[in-house]
Amino acid sequence: MQPKRQNISDAPLSSRDSAPATALHWRQRLVRVLPALPVLAGLVCAFAIVVVWFPKPVFSMPIQSSDAPGHYYFISKLMHEGLGAALRLWPNDSFYPPLFHILAYLCSAVVGLFTGTPLSIYAAFSVTWIISSGILFPVGMTLLCSYFLRHCGLPHEAAAMNPGSTTNRQDPTARETNERPERNRSHGLHAAVWMRSILLAFAPVLAVSSVCHPYTMLDAGPLVSYGFAMSLLPYLLYVSLRLLDAINALLAGMGHRGATGNTNANRGGIVSQRPSSIATSTDNTPLNQAGYTPEKSLPADDEPSRNPLSKARKSKERQGSEGAAGQSCKTPLNHPIEQEDPLSTPLPSCAPIHSLIVWLAATALCGAIMMLAHPRAMFTYALLMLPFIVLRLPWKFIAATFGVMVAGGAAFVVFMFATFKSDRYANPASWFHSHRPSKTLAESVMYALSDGLDGVPAALFAILLIVAAIVGIRYAMRGIARRNMIGLVAAFAFVAIVYVATVTLTGAVPNMLSAPWYRDENRIVAMLPLTTVPLVVCGMGAAAGALSRMTATRRPPEDSADGAPGHDSAETAPRTAATGTSVAVMHAAVMLMTLLLVAIAAMAQVVAPSRAATAERIAVNTSLTAGTDPVEQLTEAKIEVLKRAVARTGTDATIVSDPMNGSMYATSLYNATMLYPIMNAQSTGDGWIFGATEEAFASGDGARVLDTVCPIGAELPEYFLTMGDQATSLQSFPYKAQYDAFHNTDLIDAYVRDGVLVKVADYGSYGDGWALYRFGCGD
Repeated sequence: MQPKRQNISDAPLSSRDSAPATALHWRQRLVRVLPALPVLAGLVCAFAIVVVWFPKPVFSMPIQSSDAPGHYYFISKLMHEGLGAALRLWPNDSFYPPLFHILAYLCSAVVGLFTGTPLSIYAAFSVTWIISSGILFPVGMTLLCSYFLRHCGLPHEAAAMNPGSTTNRQDPTARETNERPERNRSHGLHAAVWMRSILLAFAPVLAVSSVCHPYTMLDAGPLVSYGFAMSLLPYLLYVSLRLLDAINALLAGMGHRGATGNTNANRGGIVSQRPSSIATSTDNTPLNQAGYTPEKSLPADDEPSRNPLSKARKSKERQGSEGAAGQSCKTPLNHPIEQEDPLSTPLPSCAPIHSLIVWLAATALCGAIMMLAHPRAMFTYALLMLPFIVLRLPWKFIAATFGVMVAGGAAFVVFMFATFKSDRYANPASWFHSHRPSKTLAESVMYALSDGLDGVPAALFAILLIVAAIVGIRYAMRGIARRNMIGLVAAFAFVAIVYVATVTLTGAVPNMLSAPWYRDENRIVAMLPLTTVPLVVCGMGAAAGALSRMTATRRPPEDSADGAPGHDSAETAPRTAATGTSVAVMHAAVMLMTLLLVAIAAMAQVVAPSRAATAERIAVNTSLTAGTDPVEQLTEAKIEVLKRAVARTGTDATIVSDPMNGSMYATSLYNATMLYPIMNAQSTGDGWIFGATEEAFASGDGARVLDTVCPIGAELPEYFLTMGDQATSLQSFPYKAQYDAFHNTDLIDAYVRDGVLVKVADYGSYGDGWALYRFGCGD
């Protein structure tokens, strides 16, 4: 008997397929990992740009500005009292947005846990700003841009790993051919994946290239809490847009006719589909899941030749129609041409509810975080989300949203009336009466278009922004992609209008437009990168997506299905040539925009006088201005006097002094207990002692002074420090007159004669009349 011949198919699997399987496994891993590397590189570059720019003196010295002492005091309060004080940071124990200061406190505590030495207040302040501006903001902008690229026809790594899963979606600009597109699809997918990665790599770099944000926030004020909220805003925008997707998906699954008003397709471009039929528009033309209606349907006879799987898919559709009753949780089957990219494919009909709950919870969580960061940033959120709500939701949802906005606006008006008393509310033209225009109309428009960049990069960015907007609207796929593109253009237009009105015009209308942002140019320009960067990225993504779809539906004439040279018939050649012309034009457009993008990202790091000037101003504000202006917030003399005074009083005894002479910095510099640790301590609520002390000191009644001041420190003495006039740079503070009594030398001398004040240290060698007194409380 002859031995049985072993069939090669009976060989062990490991000997036959292990090597190919391993190679395929590693290839799949590389396809997933490699496109992420450019994005990671972009985030690293953005972080490096922020760190290199940051003025290093801020790590060890205070920024001498109006709001800086308040932020230092809030961090100091958390360091002394813990997180229990987070919701009562103000000196009168009222609420101030605490998130930035909580993060600073945690940074200091974590470093202290590992090193034994917590970060100083200034170091914690600086590290927190770098984290928010160099990490959180770029990552958030990348995430936001990735949302818009989802719907531009640019697939991610999963689609590139399985090209067959992405169906042939006919592009409206490409003419039909009898050529099979499958051979171009894999190459087009991989090219599109890399284009998506490159765009996401440049997004964080562009986000931190403009002086508008985050750099201005550190210079103006510094408005670090508001700036922190603006750095977190991209996350709230992202989850809110995903919430709109979830709402649209749920409405589509319910067959909601009001989604677009007239058709079964909702405003988000997702169609209501039944397993038994293909969704149609009002003219019975098939709609794909992006809301795109092909200009010309493929004849049924041609479908097998163009897509070998179409016959099998049709069979599955018929089966699904017959068994639809028990298939409520299965994904609806679609015509191959109508199918969306994997990233945009709706979830099964039982999944939208779960998705809605998830994204609703995420939006609520991010909204709560934003409220803790700075509630006023929600005005920016409403302004930027408004176009997307109008474009993508049914009218009932739009009406409900407007109702919420009106209610919120009414609550804000009531809050303003109750908190800030004024007789000018009825006359909007008198609001912000001290505001003066800072730019001409042409300058303000160019500034908005250029995203606050300088020189040549500014001009190039303006060109790229305009081209991206036009190309994006023209070539974005109909449905959600085009609505997103229009929404981005509208959001940018809203921000530009508010900005131009703020810096150029005067009167009631610009006052009302900019009132939610205090008509402050610095707060308003911070919105520009949130609109310009996604607009550029989305516009380029739409162009690249159109190019990918064009190449997926076209094959060179010489690459025919049977391997022979391409057809030369009069019917085929002109169509192929026309498609080739469209592809060539789109190739040129994408290449031009890519070159502009690279040039802007590179040149903006070299030609950046505005950013350099901002860093220089901050560095100057941290220096001691001895010999330049002795009546400034901090000088070498004032630093020495504060140091000696705290050494004499100790850190627990209360010191009364005008905070505007620079004494308010003693809290963060030497851990002193100042009665007025910030300029506007507010005498409402638990802060009654602030107003009572000012009034008692101004009264000239020594007994009243002692009755008011002596109970402050219980068993500890209370002190009074004179250290010169109010700083020149703080003269714009509207309530500066409340501290005038602390500079009345006649009144002070009278209190000394009566024993109300006892001089314990004379600092006359540092400044005229500078001295430290102890209140005569008998302790």
